[in-house]
Amino acid sequence: MILQTRSSISLVVFVLLIGLTNGLAQSKSVIKLKGANSMKSLKVNDQLIIRYIGDVVFEYENTTITCDSAYMHKEENWFDAYRNVVVSQESSKLYGDVLHFDGKTSIGELTGKEVRLVDDDATLVTNILYFNSKTNYAYYTTGGVITTKDSKLTSQKGYYFRNEKKIAFAGNVVMNNTDGDIFTDSLEYNTNNKIASFFGPTNIYNKDNYAYCEKGWHNRDLNQSSLQKNAYIISDTYKMFGEDIFYDKQNGFAKASKNIVVIDTVNRTYIYGDKGSYWEKTQEAEVTENPYAMMIDKEDTLFLRSDKLFLRTLKKDTVTNKDSTYKLLKALGNVKFFRSDIQGKCDSMIYNSTDSTLKMYVEPVLWNQTNQMSANEIVIFSQQQSLRQVDFIGSAFMISKETDLYFNQMQGKTIFARFLDGKLNKVDVKGNGQAVYFVKEKDTITMVNQAECSNISIKIKNNSPSKITFLEKPISNFHPISKIDIEEINLKGFKWLESIRPSNKFSIIPITLILFPEEKGKVS
Repeated sequence: MILQTRSSISLVVFVLLIGLTNGLAQSKSVIKLKGANSMKSLKVNDQLIIRYIGDVVFEYENTTITCDSAYMHKEENWFDAYRNVVVSQESSKLYGDVLHFDGKTSIGELTGKEVRLVDDDATLVTNILYFNSKTNYAYYTTGGVITTKDSKLTSQKGYYFRNEKKIAFAGNVVMNNTDGDIFTDSLEYNTNNKIASFFGPTNIYNKDNYAYCEKGWHNRDLNQSSLQKNAYIISDTYKMFGEDIFYDKQNGFAKASKNIVVIDTVNRTYIYGDKGSYWEKTQEAEVTENPYAMMIDKEDTLFLRSDKLFLRTLKKDTVTNKDSTYKLLKALGNVKFFRSDIQGKCDSMIYNSTDSTLKMYVEPVLWNQTNQMSANEIVIFSQQQSLRQVDFIGSAFMISKETDLYFNQMQGKTIFARFLDGKLNKVDVKGNGQAVYFVKEKDTITMVNQAECSNISIKIKNNSPSKITFLEKPISNFHPISKIDIEEINLKGFKWLESIRPSNKFSIIPITLILFPEEKGKVS
């Protein structure tokens, strides 16, 4: 996972700084001279200062300090060490040019062209390092670099609070290792619970993805992470946005909350909501609170809402590509959608990216221009982002509006509707076909035809029947428009549902919904 790079911080920094502060922290504030080649007493400002020269060795509890020369004030319990300064404690060594240590305040300052804190596994390089043996606190403020065999961390400032089991870095923090790179403003690590926290704009890179957040944490033991505040993750095929993105690497599970946007960049599908989950193994995603979807075609965009949305990536074997993938988008409960050429309503819906088919279930209704179509099940076929064919299966009913009073109607067991350039072009009614259509003379409706036939084929022009072919034993009756009762003419089950038809994208999605979330980080 993108955040596992932080797990090495505990070993890197804990080992580096524990050696320096551990021995000094237990000090009795007594500095002891253990050896020197020569010594000389000096009087400086009426104070007795002792100068030690050559192979100078001090002890301060479990800590040993060596240098080429030093000045010591025994009564004030301080010393200044010069050249080739080495502070040793167990496996850790601290190197520098000048060390000032005050035993009364327990404060030390090591400076040099290159101050190095070295352990078997890691090295810290800076030019000034401060420590306080009484408070178990060490820090640098002039920039530092920590390296291990597989990682490197640089920062402007670094702090270690041993009593609180806490390490912090601030100012242009950069961590590079084999897993990836992290760029952040500040980073904090708790050595007790092994949780790393980061604050301010944070950019995280690895070979698989990129992530950004402005606050977050990573639990090393559980291998769990949280990206918060303007957070998002970008991979080759997906983008995920959310105010809080939680990731469990061990179980391959992620969940997000508040202002979620999941983007399938290959199929140009956007899913929005306030609560969502993702499973890596099965490549399944779901949004269960306030879900919306936007599917962008070359010429048009479909907007969709439902109670729940599910997106799944599947694989299929083909002759040309044995690892071909496709997407299934499932919408469940109170489904509505809008596209400029079609609008729909149903209880559940499935979209398959393999052949661009969309299936509608449970009292589905579909609108196209002036046409309203319904059935027990509706299957929509698209080709090159254009409506090609719609199959209405079971109790199929098609209505087209002539006037506010008169409606052309067709019904049968199954209706096959074919489209040309997004417009209804031909209708085939199969099984128990019935039709009601109105005849015009010079744009004035004069006649109505009631017809029954098992199979009916109808050519459509300008959203009205232009040619009707009755294929088997038709029964057809024409009536003058002035002689009919419109209620008796309408087919059984006729319902004009214009009032529930989605009229535009904002009848599907909130006007306040941010369709294209901002990517605040810096992808490189």
